[in-house]
Amino acid sequence: MSIKFTILGRPVLQKNNLFIRRSKSGKSFIGHSKKFSDARDQIMKDAYQQFLDQEFSDPIDYLCEVHFTFYCPKQWEGDLDNYPAAYLDSLQGSKKKDGTKEYQVLVNDKLVRRMVAEKIILGDSRYHGEPRAEIEIREYDISDT
Repeated sequence: MSIKFTILGRPVLQKNNLFIRRSKSGKSFIGHSKKFSDARDQIMKDAYQQFLDQEFSDPIDYLCEVHFTFYCPKQWEGDLDNYPAAYLDSLQGSKKKDGTKEYQVLVNDKLVRRMVAEKIILGDSRYHGEPRAEIEIREYDISDT
């Protein structure tokens, strides 16, 4: 079984998006920028809608492997290892105030046993279309180990 998603737009980097925020009480904490949080929310909603469109309803709760292909318009846009984290976090959905999850495709990223990531840069013969992230999730085959 395989599930595929295409998230349009410039791929999102998780690293280097932290800054110090202050709560209303004056307490400081480290958080993500609003731009990054909004981008991650959009990834979450787009992936979940495509998940439903492929007639899945229950989140993935089995060992799996994830293949990422990031189509980037610039060579120096970011390190490849900084891309998958934002997408894996988004696939886990978000927690509502009552503690339940919404937009959940993957129960927990600890279920990922193999991950392959590739960055294709504008100008590469394999680059076509717009910047985007393509994600494929497959059941992990224990017999391959």
